[in-house]
Amino acid sequence: MKHQAPAILFLLTMLSTQLSAQERLQALVKSGTKYNKIKEYYYVLKDSKTIRNGSYELYVNDYLVESGYYKNGQRDSIWQVFHRNGNVLSQKWYSQGKPTGIWHFYNGRGIEEWSYDFADGKTTVQLSPPPSSTADISYYETDSGRWVQDHLDTPLLLLRGTSEWLSFINRNLTGPDETVNGVIAGKVVISIAVDEQGEITGYEVIQSAAPSLDKEALRVVKLYPYQFIPAEKNGKKIKAQYHEGIMFKVEKY
Repeated sequence: MKHQAPAILFLLTMLSTQLSAQERLQALVKSGTKYNKIKEYYYVLKDSKTIRNGSYELYVNDYLVESGYYKNGQRDSIWQVFHRNGNVLSQKWYSQGKPTGIWHFYNGRGIEEWSYDFADGKTTVQLSPPPSSTADISYYETDSGRWVQDHLDTPLLLLRGTSEWLSFINRNLTGPDETVNGVIAGKVVISIAVDEQGEITGYEVIQSAAPSLDKEALRVVKLYPYQFIPAEKNGKKIKAQYHEGIMFKVEKY
C-alpha cells in the first residue's frame, strides 16, 4: 500500500429548504486524502444544526458509496452501500434509529451473500456465511467478570458484508507516516468487546505489527459503524469479543 498523507479539507455550506413544514439547511462536508476525495451531503434542522433531518449521500471520488435518510437525528427507512460499479453492497432498514426488517448483503457483482431477518432473528445464507466470532470457541465474560474461552450457544454476529467492509477499508485505511524498525508490512488484530445489547464497550490490540500500523488499524476500526447481534450462552445474552484483523502491505520507495 502506498503511503497516503491525509489532506483534510472541511467545507460546510448551508442552503435553505423546507421539509414537512420544518425549515432545514443542507450541509456539504468535504474531507479525505490525496487519493480519496470524500463529499457528504445531508440536511439539518435550521433551529438545531446538530440534528440531521432528510436525505444523506456519501461520495468518494465522485462515486456514490452510501445513501440513506435521517428523521430527527436518527437513521430511518432504507440505507444502502454501493460498489463503485454501482452495484448495491448492502441494504439496511431502520425505524426511528432501530434496525428492522430484513438486511441484505451482496458481493461486488451484486449477488446476495447472506441476509438477516430482525423479525425472527434468522440468517439466510446464499453464498458465504456471515462474519461472526470463532464458530467453535469464543472469548466471553463470565458472571465473575473474568474473560474465558469456551463454546457458545450463539457467537457474536456482525451485520456486515465482505465487500462492504473492503469498500470501507479501501477509502479509509492509509499507510504509516514512516516505516518503523524496517517493518513495511504486517497484520494487526484488534479485539472488540461487545456487551449484552450488542454495543461496543472497548477495543484492544491483541496482535501487533508495528506502533504506526497498530495506531492506524485502531483508528479505522473505531471509525467503522459496527452493528452486532449479541452472543448467547446457556440461554442468555452475554458479553463477548470479536477479533478484527487488518493486513498492511506498504511499498518501499
